[in-house]
Amino acid sequence: MNEVDGSNGVVFFAAGVFHYFKRNEVKDLVLELSKRYVGGCLIFDSVGKLGLKLMMSKTLKNMGISDVEGLFYTNNPMQELNWSDKIKITSKGYMLGYYDMKSPNIRFSHRLLAKIGYDMMKMAINRTEFV
Repeated sequence: MNEVDGSNGVVFFAAGVFHYFKRNEVKDLVLELSKRYVGGCLIFDSVGKLGLKLMMSKTLKNMGISDVEGLFYTNNPMQELNWSDKIKITSKGYMLGYYDMKSPNIRFSHRLLAKIGYDMMKMAINRTEFV
């Protein structure tokens, strides 16, 4: 972190990364980034507990790991990631943040996938601003 100059602003992306970390490790990283990079932001995806179990079942089984307890997930990013008054959280459903799902150009299959992803697996794109 010492090599990243955030004086002109900084945006960090962690796509598909935090699912493999413990919850406290993600929290510690976010809080440290918020101290070092005021005015910057972190964009990352997340899934809920069910989504994590489904997603990781094959991956962790291949690695010989059976317990996903303690790995990072969030069922409600706006409430659960509000770790400090130095961060501001915004969150959108994983596919819902990209398109208006009510548009006639969106196929039924995409609407169904978006609904399953958001309603059942709690898949989201999160933006954490460091204020």
